[in-house]
Amino acid sequence: MQRSFTWMIPAAAAGVAVLALLPAGGRGIRAADPVPAPPYLLTVTPDVLIAGQRVGGASGQPLAFEFTLPETLQGGGLPATLNTGWAGDRSIVQIELPMASSLSSDTDNASTGVGEFDSPLLCWRGLSCSFIGQDGYWKAVVVGQKGAGREVQLAVATFDPIALLPYPHILGVYLQPWQTMTAGERLRLTYMGKVPARATAWTERPLRAHFRYRSFTTLPNGTSRAGPWTVLGDEQVAPLRIDPQPDVAFVRAIAPLDVVAGTPFRFAVVVTDRYGNPRPITGPVELTGGVNDTLTFQDEWRREGTAVYDAAGSYRIVPALAGARPVYHYSRAWDGPPQAQRLVGDLHVHSGDGGETRKFLGWVTPGDHMALYTTARDTLTYLRDVVGEDFAALTEHSVRGEGYRLPPAVAGDPEFATGGRCAGETFPISGLADWWSHAQGVARAFDADSAGAFTVFPGYEWHSHHLNLLVAAYLHRIVMFRDFDPADALPILPGDARYLPPHCLERFYNVAGYGPDRVLVVPHVMSAYEKNIDWDYAYGYSPVAPRSLVEAYQRVGEIFSARNYNQQSIGVKPYEGEGTWTAFEGEEPSPGVWSFRYGWRNRAAHLGVIGASDNHSQMAGTNDDIAPDGSRYHLNEPGGYAVVLAPSRDRGAIFDALGARRTYATTGVRAWLDFKVAGRGMGTSFSYRGPGPLGADVDVMAGMTITRVEVWGAQAGNPYVPYQLLLSAAPSAETWTGSVPLQNPVPVGGFWPQEWLYYARVFLETPGAEDGQADDVVWSSPVWVTWSR
Repeated sequence: MQRSFTWMIPAAAAGVAVLALLPAGGRGIRAADPVPAPPYLLTVTPDVLIAGQRVGGASGQPLAFEFTLPETLQGGGLPATLNTGWAGDRSIVQIELPMASSLSSDTDNASTGVGEFDSPLLCWRGLSCSFIGQDGYWKAVVVGQKGAGREVQLAVATFDPIALLPYPHILGVYLQPWQTMTAGERLRLTYMGKVPARATAWTERPLRAHFRYRSFTTLPNGTSRAGPWTVLGDEQVAPLRIDPQPDVAFVRAIAPLDVVAGTPFRFAVVVTDRYGNPRPITGPVELTGGVNDTLTFQDEWRREGTAVYDAAGSYRIVPALAGARPVYHYSRAWDGPPQAQRLVGDLHVHSGDGGETRKFLGWVTPGDHMALYTTARDTLTYLRDVVGEDFAALTEHSVRGEGYRLPPAVAGDPEFATGGRCAGETFPISGLADWWSHAQGVARAFDADSAGAFTVFPGYEWHSHHLNLLVAAYLHRIVMFRDFDPADALPILPGDARYLPPHCLERFYNVAGYGPDRVLVVPHVMSAYEKNIDWDYAYGYSPVAPRSLVEAYQRVGEIFSARNYNQQSIGVKPYEGEGTWTAFEGEEPSPGVWSFRYGWRNRAAHLGVIGASDNHSQMAGTNDDIAPDGSRYHLNEPGGYAVVLAPSRDRGAIFDALGARRTYATTGVRAWLDFKVAGRGMGTSFSYRGPGPLGADVDVMAGMTITRVEVWGAQAGNPYVPYQLLLSAAPSAETWTGSVPLQNPVPVGGFWPQEWLYYARVFLETPGAEDGQADDVVWSSPVWVTWSR
């Protein structure tokens, strides 16, 4: 078959080198912050590191932050504890960095991710300590004018008032009230351990530590009074640049999943390191398959081109780069415009703009959970230019600022008034600015810059936790709007009041005048645990909102996100493979009350599926791929994909496809899937009267080995009938097409109709992997059939 190919790499589409600009055109990464001229009040040594590099100990020089005191500081007392944050408000210097909780396990399987330093290990000054020399060890020394040094006390300085845990990112320096650090002395804070594996070199800015200082005054009664904090500006803090790892790990070819034969389409090739950081290279990348050519990179990590497939069929573009694992996928070329094209996105992503990147906010909930060290623009740029996605929703946690007010229509609703079922104790964050309008503005500007090539939806994450000895329901929901408000004034319901029924969210938007044609609510299951009765709460009776209203807003749910990885700590084994990927899908026998299988069957929930990232310390969309050496990095932040079947790329078509449940989910791979029952596509609900059978058809293509294809069925609303495995195939190939007949379950002469749901799932394994474990999964949304005779 003849395939024509032309290169089209205009300046606006070219890739970037480290810390370099893409030319104007809205598709590149903005320049790094201008580097102010030294001297800085806070220096950092070394000032350039490699992603994931170990510093200190046997690795050599520790990472050192050195503060030159501009004035004399008097102490206010020693901390009560080292690691709990109950140290009292007595520190005179604080440094804030993206660090893991001091109470978490310091292993690669902890819920930390690549964006953080190791959990801090602290010692009481002058006492023996087993932490010295271990990863995470911090030490503070004051260096005098003549070079002599004296150690001073460090402790975790603050406590998060809503998480009821230590705020992990702030370390404080403490002195007794009669002790001082004098002007001109240098406070040296040293760290041993791993630096974040999330590179900054390609982003808007390097990493600059947050830093502040103050002094205490001794009162006549002998007590100490704290003076005001002085926060260093970025121009006073030396930048730390984190470069990608020197070795490339992955080379990806990214193309549309559906194209028209004979019509040119754009594709991209992207090079990353082990952790998904863009990695510039100079040299050739060979392309085979649908495109046969050599693409030469010049200190770049992304190149774009244009190709044409002359005839209908299935194609793949396979890149080759020495030392890197090729990541590729299939596209389907059609003889004319397809009825629907598969568009890939992520509807649950976080960044530091959830707190407007404010320093020393002291709450874990807002933004990226890592001290607001990431930006929305970087997050969205990564999804668009590195991952190659088509759409996203920026969904920060709906924290409450002090100025929040309910919309007038909602404020007049008795359920939201004091004593109503949708009211409760709130936790406003002091000094938090209007992050919600800010986040909408950033998302809207990025959407405009992308000029239709990438669609951004405004959204947020809501939650109302039910946690006690009997229940562990977190009730997290993603709220996604169809479009922006010109004044960035979309209504938001804060998620800080505990023990609210989840129906409050649907009631809120119904009363506010935002129907399901303007906003969707996406369940995000947090815990694979027998006490997590999320589905029972959501689909059970509630006087707050009828079930019909819940189903009108809740059209799709997250069957996979980074939280699947958490579940290995509460009984889902093994950590790798099927047990992790399917934690929220559920298995037979007796699927857990938290699982989609329980919601679909036991609660008759009509819910399609998507995958999502729910990133906090990793960049959204980074999959936990197997590296060339056969390893994973297992840092709990794999990206999941939401794939929609939409007639066009515009936001209305994408939103409507989600509302119609024309979706499928993946664990972060660009797989092509089609699943139909009697010609009706994913998400469809229809009635059939007759003897049957009806055909269920599966068509799947993946740039991985398809190890198993399954079709499952269950009766909706009948918990006593087990799920039925209707099809199980083992293709051991990258493409597979097959079908299975579905028999009418209503017995001859039966009077009552039965509603059944059917869905497909596909297990994939990385080419060349020999471990026999499933590396990735694809799930279809169900098709619901109401059978009768």
